[in-house]
Amino acid sequence: MSTGPTHDHRAEGKRKRRGLVPVWAALGMRAFRRSFWCGCFSCDSGGRDFAWVTLLLTLVMTMTLVFVGTRIGFLDRLADTLIGNIEPNGVPVWVTSHWDNQRGIDATLLQKLGEVDSAAAPVGGGVDGTTGRGRVATVTVFPYRQLDKSSPGVQLPGQQVWKGTAPFAGWAIYPQDPLWRLAASGSARLGISYEDEQSPWLGLPLEVVLSQAQFHRHFDYAAYREAVGSFLAERKRPPLPATLDWSDPARALETIWLKVTVSQEERLLPFKVRWVSHIPAMEPVAFLFPLNTYHALLAAYHLPDLRYQPENEGRGDSLQDHRRLTQPDYPREAISQHAACVQRESEGAGGDGSSAMTRKKCPPPPLLARLSEGKKEEGRIQAWKGEWDTLNHDRNHQVWVPCQRLSRGDAVRQALCAGSGEEGSVFAPWDLTHAGLAFSSVHLFIPNAAHLAQTIERIQQIRTADGHQAFNIHPTYLDAMSRFNLLSDMLGSLVPAFAGSFLALLTALLFAQVGGVIDRRRNHFGILMSRGFSWRAVYAKVILQTFFAAACGGVVAVFGLVPALRWFMMRAFGLVLDRYRELLPPDHGLEIMPLSWQPIALTVGGVALAVVLVAVILLLRIPLWWRTTPSDLLHGNYVHPDQRPT
Repeated sequence: MSTGPTHDHRAEGKRKRRGLVPVWAALGMRAFRRSFWCGCFSCDSGGRDFAWVTLLLTLVMTMTLVFVGTRIGFLDRLADTLIGNIEPNGVPVWVTSHWDNQRGIDATLLQKLGEVDSAAAPVGGGVDGTTGRGRVATVTVFPYRQLDKSSPGVQLPGQQVWKGTAPFAGWAIYPQDPLWRLAASGSARLGISYEDEQSPWLGLPLEVVLSQAQFHRHFDYAAYREAVGSFLAERKRPPLPATLDWSDPARALETIWLKVTVSQEERLLPFKVRWVSHIPAMEPVAFLFPLNTYHALLAAYHLPDLRYQPENEGRGDSLQDHRRLTQPDYPREAISQHAACVQRESEGAGGDGSSAMTRKKCPPPPLLARLSEGKKEEGRIQAWKGEWDTLNHDRNHQVWVPCQRLSRGDAVRQALCAGSGEEGSVFAPWDLTHAGLAFSSVHLFIPNAAHLAQTIERIQQIRTADGHQAFNIHPTYLDAMSRFNLLSDMLGSLVPAFAGSFLALLTALLFAQVGGVIDRRRNHFGILMSRGFSWRAVYAKVILQTFFAAACGGVVAVFGLVPALRWFMMRAFGLVLDRYRELLPPDHGLEIMPLSWQPIALTVGGVALAVVLVAVILLLRIPLWWRTTPSDLLHGNYVHPDQRPT
């Protein structure tokens, strides 16, 4: 008779631990699995309870993710429409020179703008300046020049080529500008001869970006063909097609002839065309012009001695000069620093660039004399007799020209050209951010639209060297931003009401569903405790089952229902965006309900925590705690120990 209890004790020990999985965990997983596949067990009397709990949590998570994704998508589309958003740089801010800033936006102010990134840069940016999702991690600054009424001018040939009241307006932008990348299929380069991204030179290519929407609306191809027909015939070039197929303009019009001011003469020049559906901007923009090429036109316009041939793309008659300027060991940095010092000291001396003090404070770089000596050893002391000069554009807003082509009163010419002869052996930088040529407008791109207000506040705090406010925000941009903030704040004011109502509904559903599950298992908990299970093991078993329900519901919602709903709504959403495509950047991603891992993790984790808390609260109300006995659960006659009869 003594072997019975010993046998029962050993069997109970085996049931409490089976390998590394506790018995309560094995029982919990088995009961949860049977809710979906009853097998030989009956599905009645609450057999499918956890299946219904899982379904409830799946629907709750799906609704939450739909609400969150819809709000994020709506704000993104709203920002893209009213303010703009160009990947991967982000939201542009239209910055102009303040009316108190008489000098314009020079290189120093551009550098200060580039440093306004402490509020806008996200945490965790990569070493290459991008985030893990490929987005630019810091603020980026891109100056530009408006060309509608500029000198030198860039116009269409003929007066009747551009119809309507909208002007033939264009922007001159740099090759790294996100607007140009839209037409370059992700490439930031302009010319086919300058493909090295690490090169310090931008080149002077003849390429333009044309807006298909603006040209289709205003461009009179017949008048254009008539205006350039005689010119092409004189140069024995093939005539233009009789008509222009707007279904494929990139194939029908690969080259466009524009009337450009070169020096003081208007000339027709051929430009390679890159087409985009439209140019996203807050004003109608018909074309984009390479700013580096336009700076070369500015140099030829303001420097009478410079002989610039645009069709050579900066390569003069001397191939040796072009190679010498672009070779890696050319002292470009040293000459730039020397020229900047000369300009600074000359301005401080009242324009007397030939003063001995200036030469003392800005000694010429040692390599400059070596260049001149090397040139003299070649026996080319005679004046240069070529027809066209060599010039190029670097990445620091400077056009490099032969030293002798600078203005005769230029302090840099007097400092650099002394002793170099008339052969033009030294190239000098012509700064495009001083002497009345500074920029008046820039685009500053912010990676995250949520940091717009902080960034604009920082921009308005920047001061010039004499203490004046440096920048304004364009009124058109401020108006669009105010409209965006109004709608965003209105939507934000509704969030607490929706969130509170949804939370109350979720709480009621969880208490009703989970409460029924626990009530139907009250006797089962009593049996487990009579077999040696502690109240902690019962709690752990229920928490494990509710966690499984939340995890399965999250997987089905994230990878099943939400993608299905997104696919279902994508067709109608795409049609709407296609109807208003001119309000969005070209090739904009038509993603509806954009969800990153943060809102998904917060939603799934929040719902899982809520259902676990509800289960714990209901277990405490049974009540099930350390003073509970099996009979209390089996017979439902729980009495507080202090009130039990002795």
